[in-house]
Amino acid sequence: MRRKAPMRRRNPERAKRLFEKQYGEEAALVREMKCFVCELDHRRQTTRTEAAHVRSRGAGGTSKDLIPLCTAHHGLLHRLGIKTFEEAFGVNLREGAAAVAAETSRMLAERGLAITEKVVL
Repeated sequence: MRRKAPMRRRNPERAKRLFEKQYGEEAALVREMKCFVCELDHRRQTTRTEAAHVRSRGAGGTSKDLIPLCTAHHGLLHRLGIKTFEEAFGVNLREGAAAVAAETSRMLAERGLAITEKVVL
């Protein structure tokens, strides 16, 4: 089936605001931290750290819902789902994300940077 009208281009200004909301300065700080699960199990982390969303972006998750996970655990989180992942490793990711958000806010304040506010699109 053919489209009657061409697809609308993505609004670059909106895309930039959305990216900053989801991957702002807090996400960069989270990527500098050690994996939440590896740290609890006293394992040596062998892969890079990624900023994993505990609350999906589609469900309204923001940079305040991030937790540092190594590539292996982040992939496992997506394969298992949050509840099964939490049960398997005995962790509470939402509480962890709250602690990480507090830590990143403190780090940003020390660096003299403003904390990213929720952007209304």
